[in-house]
Amino acid sequence: MKTIKSTRHFFAGMITTALAITCFLVILFKGYEARFLTTGLFLLTWSVTNYFLAFSKTTISKDILGKMDERDKYITMKSGKMSIQILNYLICAVCLLSIILYGLLHLSIFITVSATLSGVLIALFIITLCVNIYYEKHE
Repeated sequence: MKTIKSTRHFFAGMITTALAITCFLVILFKGYEARFLTTGLFLLTWSVTNYFLAFSKTTISKDILGKMDERDKYITMKSGKMSIQILNYLICAVCLLSIILYGLLHLSIFITVSATLSGVLIALFIITLCVNIYYEKHE
């Protein structure tokens, strides 16, 4: 009997299996709808992938990290940092643009967009801070 190598993938597989079964039960009791069939098949495929990753010998990230040299790791870190920075600037620009458009046009959709993007920026900051704290303690 195989042992579980990745509990995270195993629990993700259990959750996606439960959601797929729920989609198929909705089809069974309420009648056929294409959206439930499509979602159920997608979740079933995702759960099979998660179970495969849960029982595989090495995780993909460990396998990739084992083959990388220092230059590849540096380029990966630098590109990840630049991607987050560009995303941050784009979100800020769209947020400020929506505030300006709200001031000019007085449409409530622009203030909703601005508030949502501000929440995304706050979430991005908190996630970055927590990941940084985690790696400071564990690396």
